[in-house]
Amino acid sequence: FTITNPSGDSITQYSFEDNGGGSGHFTVAGTVEPDGQTFTVSANNLSSVQYVGGGSAATDTLAIDAYDATAAAWVPSASIRAVTVQPPIVTASSFTVAPQQAVAASSFFAITNLNGESITQYSFEDNGGGSGHFTLAGAIEPDGKMFTINANNLSNVQYVGGGSAGTDTLIVDAYDATATTWLPSVTISAVTTEPLQTIQNDYLAITRTALPVDQATAIANAIDGGTQTEAQYVNGLLSQVADTTIPAVAVEASMYGVTGTSAEITSLVINFLPAQVQNAIVNGYNPQVYACEALGLVFAFGNETGSTAFANNYGPSNAAMPNTTAGDASFAAAAASFIFGSAETSNTVPAIEQWVSNWKAFYTAHGIAGVSSNPTAQQIDLAARGAAWGDAIGLALYDNLGPFPGQITNFLEDAA
Repeated sequence: FTITNPSGDSITQYSFEDNGGGSGHFTVAGTVEPDGQTFTVSANNLSSVQYVGGGSAATDTLAIDAYDATAAAWVPSASIRAVTVQPPIVTASSFTVAPQQAVAASSFFAITNLNGESITQYSFEDNGGGSGHFTLAGAIEPDGKMFTINANNLSNVQYVGGGSAGTDTLIVDAYDATATTWLPSVTISAVTTEPLQTIQNDYLAITRTALPVDQATAIANAIDGGTQTEAQYVNGLLSQVADTTIPAVAVEASMYGVTGTSAEITSLVINFLPAQVQNAIVNGYNPQVYACEALGLVFAFGNETGSTAFANNYGPSNAAMPNTTAGDASFAAAAASFIFGSAETSNTVPAIEQWVSNWKAFYTAHGIAGVSSNPTAQQIDLAARGAAWGDAIGLALYDNLGPFPGQITNFLEDAA
């Protein structure tokens, strides 16, 4: 307000009153003055009077007056309206995403802007907690660092879910250019959930059997709830297939340099190995080693594609490894080096030689199941080397020796 005073009268006091209507109020030196009550201040104290807008949009009716000491009278008062406008508000909601799923930033926050203020910028920050991240035009924005964009660039901002279940804390803000200020920011949660299909795929890839939906749901809930990680879940599955899937992959991969097809591995795990494992348990044998022995014999003469690479490289048809004591020793040395690597000891080669000798005696007496009841000496030697190879792979897996345990684990994790 102003005073028009052409005569230069002495204005010594001012009075104010908030007649209500809204939720604003006057203050004098910071102290709130009640509505409906006139208060007076000296002219030299005018700077201590303020009007404070209400907490929501509304209108107060204010009365203002001045005292003319020259005329010894209050001049006619003025009545005005004080309108509290609603500033823009940032609203946002916590949300869930699948692993690696990208969602537009504009999908999880909005601006309530009743008065049409000019919103010119937005800022975002991922304070971490999970493994998701913001991207700007496809480039990853680091956690713990706020980034700002112009409003016309909002469509280039996305949040990408983490690689596994977890929760990120996100901060969203907007700049009100009309009021030249940043609005109060909003903090929300971005939750990466573990889809049931992921859980079931992990299970199928490793165990070769299907996981019922109710069991997958319980596991997904545990992962989303933070009581279990996907890595722990996968490691648990790997421990369940130490005597089945792991031998099925390891033996053929080591003998031929490739794994069997998904159908072949499934058939071995479901149809062939359970009986082998049960027989080992009944007779007090190590089931993992026994399973590998059986598979060594299965693949000694060829694999599902008809390849005879093992026989060519390690069988008695290889001139460097004939069906002789020296040839068996050469085979044992080659197998020990390939399977155990730097983990080979002075006992490794003699052990493999002994396994070959034992299996040759067994197959000579009992024939070779699935091959011949009256096998040739060459067939017996090849079968014995295949079974001994399986023994060595089983021992390497059981005692975590050489490169194959890690390679097979990595392969199955990748498959999952």
